[in-house]
Amino acid sequence: MSWKVITVESTGPSIRPTTSLIMSGADDCQVKMWATNDAKAWEVDTLRGHMNNVSRVMFNVKQDIIVSTSEDKSIRIWDATTCTGIRTFRREHDLLWILAAIQKLIHLQPVMTVD
Repeated sequence: MSWKVITVESTGPSIRPTTSLIMSGADDCQVKMWATNDAKAWEVDTLRGHMNNVSRVMFNVKQDIIVSTSEDKSIRIWDATTCTGIRTFRREHDLLWILAAIQKLIHLQPVMTVD
């Protein structure tokens, strides 16, 4: 197997283990999805919504979602199939640099309240 080298100003690439996809976050506030084969990599889609540098990106393969953190003090959850935003969490006084998750604990169901 040989690889063509591409240059991406990336701060935290993540490889999707079940496919030949790579996610990267960069200083342009975007999360990029790349497809790969034995010879090259090419951009498939761009996820927009962060307002500052993207610091980390991670796949959650069990739920087919992407999680990203940014210097805009947010964590964003994206649908990996449609590349659309699902939810945003903010921490107004904290920068988020490290991202890790226990795959089975991420739960995105809406919470119902009873009055």
